[in-house]
Amino acid sequence: DVLGFSFGGTVAQMIAHERNRPLPPEATTLTFDPTEFDMLKDRLLTMTRAERVVQPGMPAHRVDTIIPALMLVERVLLHGIRRVQWSSYALKEGAAVRLFGNAPN
Repeated sequence: DVLGFSFGGTVAQMIAHERNRPLPPEATTLTFDPTEFDMLKDRLLTMTRAERVVQPGMPAHRVDTIIPALMLVERVLLHGIRRVQWSSYALKEGAAVRLFGNAPN
């Protein structure tokens, strides 16, 4: 099973930084496994707000919302998801692809 999500690319940016391969601006997707997500989540959960602010890939507007978002994703991952994929496209574009069979331009 695959979990796809798009919440600003924050998690994808941070995982890419942890891989020492920052996402280029034109990137539209990044696939990773739940273990990478869990490691990032566990590390962020131990940080103070001040520590999260300076994390590579962490936009200032996500500092306060990243923890609840990580907890929600974690709950979904508990249902046997083996691969996670970030997409820069919103859900509505994904629905259009499914309905019409074309990638959004």
